[in-house]
Order: sequence, then C-alpha cells, then structure tokens
Amino acid sequence: MAKLFAQYMPHVEKTISLVIWIESAKALIDMPKILSAGVNNSLHSPLHLEAVVFGSDDFCADIGATRSKEADELLYARQYFVTVCKAYRLQAIDIVFIDFKDLTGLERQCAQARNMGFTGKQVIHPTQVPVVQQAFLPSADQINWATELLEQFEKHKNLGKGAFTFRGEMVDMPLVLQAKQLIACAQSD
Repeated sequence: MAKLFAQYMPHVEKTISLVIWIESAKALIDMPKILSAGVNNSLHSPLHLEAVVFGSDDFCADIGATRSKEADELLYARQYFVTVCKAYRLQAIDIVFIDFKDLTGLERQCAQARNMGFTGKQVIHPTQVPVVQQAFLPSADQINWATELLEQFEKHKNLGKGAFTFRGEMVDMPLVLQAKQLIACAQSD
C-alpha cells in the first residue's frame, strides 16, 4: 500500500489519518493480521492507522444474528474487537445505537462501551452527538481524581515509595496508567 500511495500521490507529505471498519466474521477473526498490517504500513507511508470502527449491523447480517437494542448478541465480538484494537494502541469505535430516539438507552450503551475500553461510538442522528461526546469525555470529578492521584504518585515516587493509599484505595501502576489516560483524553478535547 505504501508503494501505491507513493506512486499515485507523491506530493502528499503530511500524515493522513486512516480509519478502517470491521464488518464481517472473517474480518473480526483476522483483526490481528489486519491491524498489524495497518500499523506497519503507517511506518512507511503518510497513511497512519488511527482508529477502527465495528460495523455491527453488517457483522450481524454476516453471522445470521438478530440485532437487538441491547446488543447482547454482540458482547463477545465487542470485547474481542476492543481488546485487539487496544493491543495495537488504536482507537476502538463502538457499535451504532439504532434507536436514535432513545437517548437514555444510548447513554447506557455508551457507559457500557466506555467501561469496556472503547474510545468512541458511531452515531446515526444529530441528537446522538452530544450524548456520545458527554459519555466519552471525562467528568470534572474524574479529572480532579486523576490529577490529584498523579500528584500524589509523583510525591511518593520522589520518596522512593511504589504503591501507596489514595482516597482509601491502594494505588499501583495500573491505576496510575488509568489516571494518565484519563488526563490525556481530557486534553485531547
């Protein structure tokens, strides 16, 4: 792909973000190969793989599943999808919520997706945009928590201490990493 891009678009020098879709059972199974090729291509081309979108309706049609509002039939596929995306440090964009009038249901599914590790969600109607944006941006309380935790981490690190207690919880590196990711998400807004 890098050679074709260089041949047909030699004048392009800046990075172009690439977003791809996974929409079939075969593509889901082959995700590690697909994402590996995309990430490796990014090393030699202006095309930079940034995100992957799970095309759930096409996926359901491909496997013969009946699509439901709750998306229970997609639980395994969504978990596998987000895991592979995160293994390659790519943004994982969750399924579309098909009932665009049910904003409460959308909020619920957004919360579930965020808890699973998704970084965003597809929308099919303008009324869904603010709900999704709100769901995937950290709240002021979360930003406060992360900022304070990181300050305490630095303080304890300078004292030569590894794990410590913060707001009644034991803090170790995975929690510090979550706090850093939360701050990075807030700053990317």
